Amino acid sequence: MVSNLEYCIVFSDSNHWLFKWCKPGFQHVRAFKHMANVWVSINPQVSHIDIDLYRDDLTLEQICGEGCTIVKYCTTIDLVQINTSLGYNTCIDTVKRLLGIRGIILTPYQLYKRLHHGMVQES
Repeated sequence: MVSNLEYCIVFSDSNHWLFKWCKPGFQHVRAFKHMANVWVSINPQVSHIDIDLYRDDLTLEQICGEGCTIVKYCTTIDLVQINTSLGYNTCIDTVKRLLGIRGIILTPYQLYKRLHHGMVQES
């Protein structure tokens, strides 16, 4: 059983000290999914995951602010495949699991490069 999914992945700066060593503009990653006339935001934090809803008449640029990089990602996920992670509960690991991506990716910029290797469309 498979599911076709489409997400918008947003890369941005972070205020958390843990990611200050990452490339500017690629210190944090979160995901948006358009569903039923709203944008669903999945915003992983170190201590928790924020899930918010935004009106769909707002653009992602309006929601996220300037300086963000937005990548549209379409994928097919096998719903019975087990996708385990031995990583920490970081924004990268959470978004990787959401997208069904496996492999060692340690920074938001590495995830960005991985998404581009998969021939995604940048908004």
